[in-house]
Amino acid sequence: MNKAEHSDYFDEMNDELTWSRIAVEHDGTPTLFCGSFSTKTFYIYTVKGNQVNREVKQLGNN
Repeated sequence: MNKAEHSDYFDEMNDELTWSRIAVEHDGTPTLFCGSFSTKTFYIYTVKGNQVNREVKQLGNN
């Protein structure tokens, strides 16, 4: 929780039009997928050891 408090996750998810899913990869890696319909942004958080990797994908205006 301490790491999450210092990330942008809570700010990103402070939106009523968001969704999230948690998955466990074949190698046991937990991954959080979340997105915002209003900002058309997709976030992927992957936990490897004691590191949290974050990817941000911006969807097009199509």
